[in-house]
Amino acid sequence: MTLIIQIQAFSDSTDRGNGATVVWCGQKQPSEDCCQRLASQLRQSETAFLWLTNKEINIRWFTPISEVNICGHATLAAVLALGQWKQLKAQDSVQLISRSGSLPASWRQENKQLIGQIVLPSSPLQPLDIRSTSLEEQLGFELKNLWISEMGYFVVLLNDKNKLSELIVSTSKLQDPFRRGLVVMQANRDATLSVDSQVVDYQLRFFAPGLGIDEDPVTGSAHALVAKYWMNTLGRDWVIGWQPSQSSGGMRCERAGSGMIRLIGSGCVLWRGELESF
Repeated sequence: MTLIIQIQAFSDSTDRGNGATVVWCGQKQPSEDCCQRLASQLRQSETAFLWLTNKEINIRWFTPISEVNICGHATLAAVLALGQWKQLKAQDSVQLISRSGSLPASWRQENKQLIGQIVLPSSPLQPLDIRSTSLEEQLGFELKNLWISEMGYFVVLLNDKNKLSELIVSTSKLQDPFRRGLVVMQANRDATLSVDSQVVDYQLRFFAPGLGIDEDPVTGSAHALVAKYWMNTLGRDWVIGWQPSQSSGGMRCERAGSGMIRLIGSGCVLWRGELESF
């Protein structure tokens, strides 16, 4: 039996957050072709596929057009799905085996709210000269800093006079190499914006039309990537991040050892079922 579920990750309600479908394949490893065809049909930012090998749980992530090496929101959805399918008890930890290494994850329930905890890698940010690119012209906003990461995502910090939520990105005009992952971030100045009663420290938005994602609603891997910058800026070992997309959501980010970031966020089940053929 192949089980499937959709969970709105990094949200405490079903009308926000980032939807991810998760597929449980049991002890049968799915082929890359089958995963990609199903992900293309489901049309979520990412679909996660889970299966058992020698009592280890493996995970792969697919966008509608390609496989990716890491995905935060679908990993959070995956660990919550394991709980829903009685494959993982609350508070127990599991190591998800992926192309990016072994990823620790766990889940718990508080007042009927599902809460996931995952640990993702965070590569260093290498500064670039903004003036050597036409990115300001492409975005139409003034930028303060530009970096590139080992995972290939570019990160930009907006000028303080601009407002991130007002940024309109024409993804058809966004040029390579920025099309495979562009994080646009800014310090939060809205004291009323909070996650689990904690005021948000920074906001970001993520664009990846080269991966079939014009704008991702809430991107765990992007928050894992920039969290250290905000921790260093604020002098703390944790920060609260927010993504002001059309389906917004946020999370707590904590240091979790060398090169790793722990993300903690809520998730809500939208629907579940079985696949007749996969």
